[in-house]
Amino acid sequence: MIRSVMEESTQRIVHEAIQQDVPVIVTDIIKRDVPDIVTDIINRDVPDIVTDIIKRDVPDIVTDIIKRDVPGIVTGIVTDIIKRDVPDIVTDIIKRDVPDIVTDIVTDIVDDSIHDSENLLLQEMERMEQRLGDRISSVEQSVQELKEYYYIARLDHDALDMVSRTVADHSERIAALEQKTA
Repeated sequence: MIRSVMEESTQRIVHEAIQQDVPVIVTDIIKRDVPDIVTDIINRDVPDIVTDIIKRDVPDIVTDIIKRDVPGIVTGIVTDIIKRDVPDIVTDIIKRDVPDIVTDIVTDIVDDSIHDSENLLLQEMERMEQRLGDRISSVEQSVQELKEYYYIARLDHDALDMVSRTVADHSERIAALEQKTA
């Protein structure tokens, strides 16, 4: 029994000591050691954790922001620029460039028309030249044939004239011989 009383007393004293001293000891340990432990953990693990979070989450967050907000912002800016600046830009372009463009277009059209007309005239002239060349060749051939006929006719005429003179000459001789013999 004494032993049990002693054990009980010891347990009570230890229990009271624990209740009074342990919180103070634990608080002292926490105040002394926890800041260093937390600082070590923060210095060792937080940069990697933050880097991982940034690598994992920031691209998606930025993409979501870009997809959600940028089109509206760009549309608004572009619409404002178009409303404000485009009419003046178009007017300036029209005033500055259209006369030259129209002149260039008209010049090109006229040049093309002249070129086409020249080609058409040249083609017609070549066709007429070919036709006239064919006709001239035909006429030259006919003239050559006429020259040949003329030459032949002249030779015939000369031959007939010669035969006629020879016949006349022979007739005169025959008549003279007949007179002599008669």
